Amino acid sequence: HGSKDQNMEGVLLHVLADTVGSVCVVVSSLLVERWGLVLADPLCSLLQCALIVASVLPLLRETGAVLLQCSPLSAHKLAEVRQRIAALEHAPQCVSLHVWTQTSGCVVATARLLLPEQARSRAAAIQQAARALLREYGAAQTVVECAIMPPSGVFGAGSAAEETISVVAPATWDSPHND
Repeated sequence: HGSKDQNMEGVLLHVLADTVGSVCVVVSSLLVERWGLVLADPLCSLLQCALIVASVLPLLRETGAVLLQCSPLSAHKLAEVRQRIAALEHAPQCVSLHVWTQTSGCVVATARLLLPEQARSRAAAIQQAARALLREYGAAQTVVECAIMPPSGVFGAGSAAEETISVVAPATWDSPHND
């Protein structure tokens, strides 16, 4: 699949830490026994701690991003996505865009688009184009909702009178590279 399992990575790091700890004990024991270097034990312990911390920090960073549902895209990239959506046929207005990391290697994106009345017949095509665009930016699962804006002056743009024409596009867990 190409994505890594954070649980398995944690198990591997735990086993490696145990192995490094055992090697450090053997080395420090030999240094103390043979040459009387009593500082070898605390120095090996510090080395072991430094190696464990250095190897665990990337895992903590990744799991923290998943737990906090951080966007893998920068603010600049998110603005670029909004601009590219606005450049689609009938210039849909992107009123809501959310991109987050659901699991390691699985990015999810949702968007809510407002379309003018004349785009009603092309809403499904616009929705598919927006989903394809989100996949270009690494989203493995996309949900795009299109709504028709009421005519100007009737209720005011963005009012509760919007008529939702396509509630949710079928979600897919396919990787953008497996299309």
